[in-house]
Amino acid sequence: MVLLVPMNDQEFSAYIRSSIENYASEKVKSGNWKQENALNLAKEEFHRLLPDGIRTKDQYLLNIFDEKTENNVGILWVGTSPRGNFLGAFIWDFLIHEKFRRKGFATQALKELEKFLKTMEIKQVSLHVFGHNHEAIALYQKAGYKVTNMNMSRQID
Repeated sequence: MVLLVPMNDQEFSAYIRSSIENYASEKVKSGNWKQENALNLAKEEFHRLLPDGIRTKDQYLLNIFDEKTENNVGILWVGTSPRGNFLGAFIWDFLIHEKFRRKGFATQALKELEKFLKTMEIKQVSLHVFGHNHEAIALYQKAGYKVTNMNMSRQID
């Protein structure tokens, strides 16, 4: 069983540094951004989404703990916002640390997230996944997520 525990300031500082670098890298890998601009664009996007850092309203930055071993096995960042007539949520970041992957923690964390969101009467949770991340796509499909939009591109030589 996993527990979702809010990050403290120190954990957030470590998270934000590595996450910005990782996000920039993923955007380059997916062909969305050029390498020379990626880090600055990622910083700008994170600042826009988290203007008050860990204290940004309606943003929840959580550590994922294995209740049995008390290991921090990953992170989960979810935000909430109105969607028409109901309140929805968006998973901005979800990561299980490498050595804890393929042990069921991701599936458990998604279930715990749904319990957490139900306490706020959230009716829908959405996310974005990079097209090259086949493992994540399989995880989300197994957890019942459906494709709602799809962007496709082709490089022209």
